[in-house]
Amino acid sequence: MSSSTSDNDSAGERAPSKRNSPNKTVKVLGDLGVYCAGVKFGGFDTADAKEYNHIFSFMESSFEKHSRPKEAKQAMDRHNMRYLMRVYPDRYRYQSTNFDPLVYWRRGVQMAAMNWQTFDLGMQLNQAMFDSGTDRSG
Repeated sequence: MSSSTSDNDSAGERAPSKRNSPNKTVKVLGDLGVYCAGVKFGGFDTADAKEYNHIFSFMESSFEKHSRPKEAKQAMDRHNMRYLMRVYPDRYRYQSTNFDPLVYWRRGVQMAAMNWQTFDLGMQLNQAMFDSGTDRSG
């Protein structure tokens, strides 16, 4: 007797179905992707560092490492006058503590990523910066 199913089709041995999951990105948000592209940092003199829409992301310890020497500080300052940079908390912040965003804002970093789970001093500074009131000029 032969069965109509092959040995590979027995229960538990079937290959998983490869369905393309729908893109969950909101179209309006996805359309903004052309304005900013994350690029792995390879130095401020690379071709990627000159692209108009790039953004470098650093962990706070990596940012410190790349900004210690005087020449690196100057290169970073020049970069941040024209291009975007983001700093996010180190992995050791397992309790979701935050760094002082002012340190990075003073260095020209436009995005200081915060752990929203903890309303500590870092988050309070961030909130104060952006909750300064309504702009009624103009």
